[in-house]
Amino acid sequence: MESAKNTAMMDLYMLNRISLSCGKNKKFVTAFNFILLRDYCLVFDEILRAFKPPIKVDNNITKIRQNIKLFGQRGSLKNGDIYLKIREIHTSSFASYENNIGLFMEDNRILGSTIYNTFIFLDSDFENPYLTMHDTEFKKKLESFLLDTIPRTRMNLEPLIIDNNNIDFYKDIPVKEVGNSDSIKCFDVRSEKFFDDQKNLPFQTLQFRLLICLQELNYIIYIFETFIENNEKQFIDNYTFMRILTRGLDSILKNINNLWEYSNAEFMQWLDPLDEKLRSTINVLASNKKMIDWASKYRNMIHYDTLNQKNNSNFIDVMSNDSEFESKCYEVYHEIVLPLQKGISQFFIVTKSQQYSLLKMLVMKIGEKFNDK
Repeated sequence: MESAKNTAMMDLYMLNRISLSCGKNKKFVTAFNFILLRDYCLVFDEILRAFKPPIKVDNNITKIRQNIKLFGQRGSLKNGDIYLKIREIHTSSFASYENNIGLFMEDNRILGSTIYNTFIFLDSDFENPYLTMHDTEFKKKLESFLLDTIPRTRMNLEPLIIDNNNIDFYKDIPVKEVGNSDSIKCFDVRSEKFFDDQKNLPFQTLQFRLLICLQELNYIIYIFETFIENNEKQFIDNYTFMRILTRGLDSILKNINNLWEYSNAEFMQWLDPLDEKLRSTINVLASNKKMIDWASKYRNMIHYDTLNQKNNSNFIDVMSNDSEFESKCYEVYHEIVLPLQKGISQFFIVTKSQQYSLLKMLVMKIGEKFNDK
């Protein structure tokens, strides 16, 4: 039980530290704040499952937590159906003359997109977050969830995992100073131009799934660059990087493997333009069952083991006892995360032809109003 509590405590400590260190950083706020929200919901839900307190939490926490899975059937909806559902949310939320997908760019490469934000809220009460643009009550409800429900839930759960032995540590969070960058831009596109309607549904679904994976990979890289690279590392720095790496990589690799196995023609359309070395690397990764099993093993430690208490059954035990784990995580980062991010990033070539210009939007808006008369 003690090991499970310590791991849960470290998970909340880690998320609080990310929030305090990165919460004012433009890159983080633009591209990764909803990943942090999902991770808070994940930890909340796992604490409830493991320690079973008589506490009721907002059902949206569980709904958002489930979206750690980047692919797979949701009820009757398959991957293609999920893509179409999310695309329809974007299409219906904006006028026919407006761009309806936001891309978060850094130096002409995609960091993430509003597609991911919509995906995070899938099946929750906030499934269409763009209602905030015109529905005052919906906006108040979402703001209440983010600014009141999430902090209150954290405070209600903290007594389950924090005691007199660790409360001083938990409160003393060494905040990193994270500078801002002027290179972060938002670039809006039309869904039918970005997801090329000339292509078939399996190819567009592959685009959608790779876009989701890219944001997760960019987050892992952001965490590495913020807490590991060129820093005098503390235990919490390594814990943060390795926890975020193993939590995210499992679903990414399974997603890539599933595309390779069941959408191979579209998968090869992704790889064909890449240089031979990168193409070969990703092809090998897609079918590397040993690596997928490694990622799955440590990803499953999102669950807190309060019963078996075997050696290394909780993540903090692995960090403390496995002398090879740290070097393996660094190896995985350089040999898997970086090539995958590069291969997906090169796949998405963003151009002005994928968006409506300001002039075109104005002309279309005037024409639409004229036709309505």
